[in-house]
Amino acid sequence: MAAYDAALQRWPDRKWATLSVYLEFLASFSDTTSRGNTVPPPPEEVRRTAMDFRLCLQSPDDPADLLPDLLAWDNRTQAGASTPGTSADLTVATLFAHRLAGISTRTTSCRRRPNSG
Repeated sequence: MAAYDAALQRWPDRKWATLSVYLEFLASFSDTTSRGNTVPPPPEEVRRTAMDFRLCLQSPDDPADLLPDLLAWDNRTQAGASTPGTSADLTVATLFAHRLAGISTRTTSCRRRPNSG
């Protein structure tokens, strides 16, 4: 969740923070499974490309500038029947945990009703 929090500090828009977390997971380990009969890109190639995008995302430029390249890479990866599902699952789990942490830290004031017994 620290990576998500740091990304939110940089970009208030959650989509860029989410992308940052996804690329962090994807760049950290080879995570590609294949589906269908098409030859997917090797998992290490996907990981290295994710590392490159992660570095680009850390530049001071507008992250929207990366979008055309990210979408093209995503299309190539999917055309090769490659699905980095574990990184996607971990990203969703991170967002869910972040949301739960935000809920649990909020304080609410409740008045107890006297026993009407």
